[in-house]
Amino acid sequence: MKLSKKENLKIAKKLFLTSFTRGGLDLIKVRKNIKFAKTEFKSDVLSILKSYLNFLRRHLAKETLTIEAAGKLHLHHIQDIKNRFEKIEGRTLNVSVSPNPKLLG
Repeated sequence: MKLSKKENLKIAKKLFLTSFTRGGLDLIKVRKNIKFAKTEFKSDVLSILKSYLNFLRRHLAKETLTIEAAGKLHLHHIQDIKNRFEKIEGRTLNVSVSPNPKLLG
């Protein structure tokens, strides 16, 4: 039986909330949740997994500090920036550094 969008979102949210161990995302639980969704919700698996993936992406985006720089940054500069934002946020953050020469104009 086909489920409504609202029910699919509720299922995806429950799967997302069970994906954590001690406050951190657990890859093993994520894999188990995907397998569970594939076996239990065959007709709605695509919709549920899309929503689940969006929840995971949003969570990872909140946990990641993205630094764009025109040139190459030294490791100690990156660490200083990370420490400042961790102090502001009050939690540890992952860092993603991407060069962007278009910043100079």
